[in-house]
Amino acid sequence: MRNLAILFIILVTWCAPSEAAVHAVSADGSGIYPTIQAAINACEDGDVVELADGIYSGDGNRNIEYLGKAIEIRSQSGNPEQCVIECDGSSDDPHTGIEIINVTGGLASLRGVHIRNGHHTGTHLYLGGGAVYCSGSTVDISDCHFSECYAARAGGAVFVTDSNVTLTQCRFTSNRASENGGGLKTRESEVIVRECLFEGNSATVANGAVEAAEFGTMIIEECEFYENSTGSYGGAFGAENRAIVELINCVFARNTTGGKGGAINLSPAYSTSALVSGCTIYGNEALEGGAIFVYGAAARVSYCTLYANVASSASGIFVFSTGTALIENTIIANGEGGEAVATSDATAGLFCSDLYGNAGGDWTAEIASFLGILGNISEDPLLCAPDENDYHLNENSPCSPFTPPNHDCDLIGALPVQCGLTPVERTTWGKLKSMYR
Repeated sequence: MRNLAILFIILVTWCAPSEAAVHAVSADGSGIYPTIQAAINACEDGDVVELADGIYSGDGNRNIEYLGKAIEIRSQSGNPEQCVIECDGSSDDPHTGIEIINVTGGLASLRGVHIRNGHHTGTHLYLGGGAVYCSGSTVDISDCHFSECYAARAGGAVFVTDSNVTLTQCRFTSNRASENGGGLKTRESEVIVRECLFEGNSATVANGAVEAAEFGTMIIEECEFYENSTGSYGGAFGAENRAIVELINCVFARNTTGGKGGAINLSPAYSTSALVSGCTIYGNEALEGGAIFVYGAAARVSYCTLYANVASSASGIFVFSTGTALIENTIIANGEGGEAVATSDATAGLFCSDLYGNAGGDWTAEIASFLGILGNISEDPLLCAPDENDYHLNENSPCSPFTPPNHDCDLIGALPVQCGLTPVERTTWGKLKSMYR
């Protein structure tokens, strides 16, 4: 019996999962591991590299490689502004942040760090990412900040190819790419982006903040896009080449392009499709499609508010060249320049939507016949305080749910009733009883 008990203990010990080893690194190089790369070299799958607050720079703290290991790199504090990987990259002396390539034994993670001044000079179609490059891996990135990074072709901060990646509560600021996707570029990947901020990113050609392309899928939820820019297409976001994308409950504000799609560009190249739902899109600017440009793609725009966007042609939505757009429960108001919606060799259908106050006209040309049917109206939506960027509805808004003249339409727009409500007066139980005496 004693031998059996010993054997049982040995078996339990052998089968029990081992705890992950934590490899601590300090910015001043003290401790067992003088650099981040040195700590990674000592890791096995499942281990953690934990970074004390500070600025990490120089060899071993840039051009970092995960070496195919399913490990986590994280800051000890969880505060990316206190834990910085300084790449010090430039065109004369290029350096990048982190490469996560062919991690097949589990999940690779990056948490709570700030990577800045990465500079990627590769011009190959499948290369980029001044801060992070992901290929052939499953990756979770959260609470990170990527700033002032550059890619000579695409994905100024982060480039994802042939991978499954989740980005949560990250910030992309002032990154740029010479061609596409100033902040983030993905291809042939499944990517989820949640609660992230994209601000001040730029691309010379297309899709200033984010580009999803080449058979990939992308879901973007609760993200904000401010003041991103590009030369030709998609001031903030673009999808193309059979990408399937969903933009859910996002804000696009003051993004610009010199061409098409001030906020969003959806291009064809083999049937791109997109759902834009619950988004607030205001103050964006383009030559065509101040808010959204649909070029040969299939788009569904649902429960959105488009306000004060600017374009010579279609301040709201431009549908072009065999593109199709289903626009439902959406407000397009106070656009500057062109009409609310324009089509050219394309198709648009509108249901339960309110087009009002657009300088170039509301229900015009091909969409004129939709006014007064299928729940479509042209009424002041009575937004709470659009001059203060509050796009909720007043309680008297014709866009509130099942309100005349739309008895059969649910909410029109991205945001519910928030102002003009009857104030609640404090009272007592005695006063309430006296009302019924």
